[in-house]
Amino acid sequence: ATQDICIREVIAAIVTLYEDRLRPYGRLLRKRLVERALAALPPGDAAAERVDIDLRRLRAACDACPDLEVAEQGSDWSALLRGAAAMKTVISADALVDVYDTADPYPDSLWDAAASYFE
Repeated sequence: ATQDICIREVIAAIVTLYEDRLRPYGRLLRKRLVERALAALPPGDAAAERVDIDLRRLRAACDACPDLEVAEQGSDWSALLRGAAAMKTVISADALVDVYDTADPYPDSLWDAAASYFE
């Protein structure tokens, strides 16, 4: 069953993604919300099989929240903290890892050294 969306829980999940230094894309946020919902259930609870978050409803909740700034990111979207919610975290949105970014900031020599080490 699709879970009701509590905006306080959405913001709490976004904060955990910030703490992990991950840009809170819709799909990552959905996954984090499911993880948190499952963690709140007692072990072996049959409800665990039915935990789901509808991505469209999540997006609508984020769009309606004044503490979030929703931005399109290619085929996905992200929800960044703003206002009072952003002030409660010491992590800047600029410091978050964009999991869809294909740019590699590391030189080839680092990857060559890593490959040699793991052989």
